[in-house]
Amino acid sequence: MPAYSELLIDPNALYQNFKLFDRVPAMPMLKANGYGVGAVQLAHFFSRLNVPYLGVSYLQEAIALRQAGLDLPILVLSFLPHEAKQVIDYQLTASVDTIEKIRALDHAATSSYPVHIKINSGLNRFGATVEEAPALIHALKKSRHLFIEGIMTHLMGAKDPSKDTLTHQQLSSFEKFVAQLPERPKWIHANASTSYHKFPSLACNMARIGFGLFVPHLALTLRTRVLATRYVEKGEAVSYCGNPLNEHKKIAVLGIGYHDGWHCSYGPSLHVMLNQQPAPVLGQICMDFMMVDITHHSKVCVGDWAEIFGPQQPLEQLGCALNTNPRLILASLGERIDRIWLPQTATSLNPEYLCQPTLIKL
Repeated sequence: MPAYSELLIDPNALYQNFKLFDRVPAMPMLKANGYGVGAVQLAHFFSRLNVPYLGVSYLQEAIALRQAGLDLPILVLSFLPHEAKQVIDYQLTASVDTIEKIRALDHAATSSYPVHIKINSGLNRFGATVEEAPALIHALKKSRHLFIEGIMTHLMGAKDPSKDTLTHQQLSSFEKFVAQLPERPKWIHANASTSYHKFPSLACNMARIGFGLFVPHLALTLRTRVLATRYVEKGEAVSYCGNPLNEHKKIAVLGIGYHDGWHCSYGPSLHVMLNQQPAPVLGQICMDFMMVDITHHSKVCVGDWAEIFGPQQPLEQLGCALNTNPRLILASLGERIDRIWLPQTATSLNPEYLCQPTLIKL
């Protein structure tokens, strides 16, 4: 049965956003289940666009794509040395930053196998420092099977103008290191969605694109059903631990709650769009439901759709209103929300890529 909440995915907008990153080949990053949108479906979509790579964070995410029939190169950003055999068995490309990972992969491989060296230029999450990296390169040259196909780094503050100087320093350090390599790798990548246009790097010839696939063209709409309406008298409360109301209210109960990723903390500053009008959240958001104020709405019926983000309230705008990262909003969306792909038109893609609306329940 259809769910009470739906994430609508517009393939034409996805394509338009993807084409904004056309200076160098783009690697769609499908980590965290494709930012909550659905990694397998996104992977099949982007595989039609001749992308050179797909990217994920965890080994399990890459294996799921392989098991879904994706045969494109897949870069795995993290794995443990004891998982090296699975990396090889599923023909995945690993990001390496330690001698232990290199040795484990070399032991598991039976033929020539690519890796991407991860350089820590300032994020201090994964990666070898510029000083440590030569030892990795030496270990790879001594290995029986591995070869350096790529080299990469992560920028730590590209979306923050106050950190522009640091970003330039990161790129400069990375580019100098790349220039000193005895052989230039096939793929060099540092830029992501937030840095691609702002910090074009002469050294880089691939970009990792994640959230930028969904904006600025409106690719996603989250909506939920009105499940009930009721009147609440002055002095009564709404939801758990609610305060007495100062006036009579009419409310609508919506079919989404914090189990669906709509966190309790969102309530006080959130409104939804219902029949083209804002409807503020009242009281605490519950596990399965939330209540909104429809006192001044002309007509709201059970079964109506309330837009949480979409054409009337863009996702980035909502993130600003909630003082949170819009990526957090997306990646938190729960499994009870149906992911629905809208029809694809011939205006953006070759007609052979046309598809019918598809109901996808994760």
